[in-house]
Amino acid sequence: MAKSEAIKNAFATAAQVYQNKADVQYRVAGQLAKMVATYELPARPHILEIGCGTGFLSQHLVDVWPDATLLCSDIAPEMVASCRANLVDVDDELVSFAVMDGENLPKGEKFDLIVSSLVFQWFVDPLGNLANLVDRLNPGGRLAFVTLGEETFKEWRGLCDKNRIACGLHDYPTRDDWQSCWPDDGAGEMDTSMIIEEHPSPLAFLKGLKEIGTGLPVTGHAPVSGGELRRVLAGYVRDKSSFCVTYHLLFGSFLKNL
Repeated sequence: MAKSEAIKNAFATAAQVYQNKADVQYRVAGQLAKMVATYELPARPHILEIGCGTGFLSQHLVDVWPDATLLCSDIAPEMVASCRANLVDVDDELVSFAVMDGENLPKGEKFDLIVSSLVFQWFVDPLGNLANLVDRLNPGGRLAFVTLGEETFKEWRGLCDKNRIACGLHDYPTRDDWQSCWPDDGAGEMDTSMIIEEHPSPLAFLKGLKEIGTGLPVTGHAPVSGGELRRVLAGYVRDKSSFCVTYHLLFGSFLKNL
C-alpha cells in the first residue's frame, strides 16, 4: 500500500474521535494561529490550509481573516466532512472544502497564504516539497507550517533501544535540514519549541497515537510480538508511575519575494 493511501486510511478511521482526543494537535494549531495572525496579507487574502483535519486551525483562520477566501483541504474525505461540520456560521461563498493530497497539489491556483499544522511529517519528501509549495504562492505570499522535529517521542525511542526492539517511529528532518532547503525566491526561518505530554503508561501512549491516526509506523516496520511488548511495558510500569513524551515542534515561516 502506498504511503499516502495508508495515511488516508489511518485518519479516515480517526475522524470520529479526533476532535475530542487530539489534545496536542489542538494546542499546536493555536500556537501556529498566533504566528500567522501577525502576517500582513492583502485585505481579502486567498488562503490554502493543507491537512485541515477536523478544523482546529481552520476556525482560527476564519476568525483572523473573516473576509478571506479559504480552501480547507485534507487527504481523508472523512476529515474534510468533519471540518465542514465543525465550521459553523461560515460564509459558503468564502470557505470551501476539498479532498486533496498536500504533496501533490493541482496545478494553477495561487495563494496569499499556505498554512499547515502537523502534516508535513507525513509527506514522502517534505523537504523537496518546499519549492512546490512556494511556487503556489502569489508574490509577497507566505508559507507557514509546524511539523515534528527529530527529538519527537525520544522517550519511546529510548525505551525501545534499551530493550533492543524496533520502535517503528519515523525519522524527522532537523531544523538545520529545513533551514538549508528554503527556495531562493524569498526568505524563510525555523523556530522550535517543545510540548511534554503525560500518559499513564507507554501502552496508553501507543493506544492514543493509534486512536487519532498518528500511530502509523514507518514503512517496512515489523511489529514485535505481543509477548515481547508486554515484557517491555511491564518492566517500565514497575519502575515508573507515568510516561511522558516529547513533541519536538518546528515552526516554519517563508516570505516569497514580490
